[in-house]
Amino acid sequence: MHPLDGVVSGDSALHVLGSIFGCAPCVTMRGRAHTPAALWHRGQRLRRLLRRMLLPPCCRSPIPDTLDEIDAHIQLFVAHLTVLKTKRNTLTPIDKLPNELLARILRIYAHISDNLFSAGWSKTIMRVCRRWYELAMAEQSLWAYLDVNTLSHARSTLWTQLARAGAAPLTMRVSLYERTGDEYDVDWMMDHAERTGAFDVGGEARLVLYFLRELVKHQIPQLRSLRLSGSQLRSLDVSYVDFPWDLPANLDSLRIRQSGNSSSPAPPTVAELIDLLSRCPDLHDLDLEVPSALTPYTEGRVTHLPRLQILDFAGKVSNATALQRSLRIPWTANVDLKLYGVHDGAGIRDFIVPLCPHLRGAAPNARPFPTLMLDTMSGDHTGASFILLFELTTAGKPASRFTEKQNWTEPTLRQIVIKLLHAAQTEHITHLDASRVFRVGEASWKAILRNLPALQSIQLAPHEYNLAGSTRSVVGILGALVALAGDAPQITALRMLVVRHHTVEHTSDHSGAWLAPVVSALRGARARAPLTTLDIDDEFSFTFAARYKNIMRRMFRLLTGMGGVFRRRKSEVWDPSEDKRRRRERKRTWREMGIENISETSESSSSED
Repeated sequence: MHPLDGVVSGDSALHVLGSIFGCAPCVTMRGRAHTPAALWHRGQRLRRLLRRMLLPPCCRSPIPDTLDEIDAHIQLFVAHLTVLKTKRNTLTPIDKLPNELLARILRIYAHISDNLFSAGWSKTIMRVCRRWYELAMAEQSLWAYLDVNTLSHARSTLWTQLARAGAAPLTMRVSLYERTGDEYDVDWMMDHAERTGAFDVGGEARLVLYFLRELVKHQIPQLRSLRLSGSQLRSLDVSYVDFPWDLPANLDSLRIRQSGNSSSPAPPTVAELIDLLSRCPDLHDLDLEVPSALTPYTEGRVTHLPRLQILDFAGKVSNATALQRSLRIPWTANVDLKLYGVHDGAGIRDFIVPLCPHLRGAAPNARPFPTLMLDTMSGDHTGASFILLFELTTAGKPASRFTEKQNWTEPTLRQIVIKLLHAAQTEHITHLDASRVFRVGEASWKAILRNLPALQSIQLAPHEYNLAGSTRSVVGILGALVALAGDAPQITALRMLVVRHHTVEHTSDHSGAWLAPVVSALRGARARAPLTTLDIDDEFSFTFAARYKNIMRRMFRLLTGMGGVFRRRKSEVWDPSEDKRRRRERKRTWREMGIENISETSESSSSED
């Protein structure tokens, strides 16, 4: 039987020839229809014609009758078929690609196939064709992924992968548990540590620590990634090195310093960070200084951290906003935020919206109030940069945060601070620590104090290293209290720090400039609400100088008239009449000792002792 027998019938042959030669088949002869016998004979003739046209030369002759001839024909036919397949493959689009692009496609497939460590990708690729086989063998990096757990039952496979990996850095993965041979697995890994670029080690803590102890004994010049996981891992601190964010889970403490996500080639996102935090529901301490490449993309997912006690964040304001929208923390948590890229009030508006619920939940319940520290930095290098640190905490805590602004415009400061105060539930703010505020004048303090209706105490201080700027703030806030009069908050305690300068550049008396506004502020306070405490911390006895004697006595009379206490020099209660009595006693003692003609300056100096 010929290979075309039963394939082409007479009628179909007529149609095939008609399509080839562009004509319709004849169905009549001399005006008469063909008989079935005539059509059959015509079909036979057409079949013979098609054999000669369509079959290769090896198949056009009749089928031989001997085995040798049949075998020879089969070999010719197979060879011809191979040539046809090769030609067909060269015409497909993927085989027209150069080796470099095709090798890249193979690498992508191998990575997404999720069986790099078992070399399962090769079982598919290497069976396609000879070219793909050769390309796969040449990709040394794809053979460098070793699953050390298969060492006990697939040793030959690992050695084959080692040989084919060539000079490519190895990536080893192993899970270590209490079973025979795990120490041997570690020793086998150490034999190849020098050519290893990445270790992924998990399992029981004892064996993971054994791996680390062995690792430090070896040279590891190519190591670029180290992944460790254990069932007892509870604290993770990573700084300035990328690590897989999809690895940690069940942590109590997490600290990330400028470390990206090595699990993804794309820039890290807030969504990936939220996914990490969702696997640590019992987190107590969270410290994040995220890389600048972090993007604020989120998936709308919300994660709750009900046991969080401390949240420290440093990064762009857009990322902080996205994190706040996706994170729910208790109002008892202490929050410290450093925000970059805030240039005006509009730049912080979106951030304040998710901040408000946290503050509203905290303010009426917190006794003592938890801490909120907000640090905004404009990062503007054109000369208008500033740093603003905003802290909400319990009154009486040590001051560690301050507001500092340089080369700025006060309207910008007012915009930002007032927006923060609106979010902070100002009816619960009773203490203002402005002891580290520089160059903020009376106009700004008026706007700020109007938004602090419950304020009861203020702490102020000039600073020697920026005496003019800090004195401007002290005088500004006191002037604002006087100017606001009845609209000012009812301050009952005022604490002021006095500095004494001896440097050449501080030749003018900046520190004494605030004394007159203090007197005016006290007069205004007496008319509205009595000031119960005036605490002037004068460690160097600057206010004891003779030039300030009269004004200090007026301050004392005003304060005692309101029933208040005047503390001076390390919180000691001060009474000028007591000072006068002590001076008389000293003069009498000096006369008895034969010391006379005591000058006013000497007397003033003696009173400081």
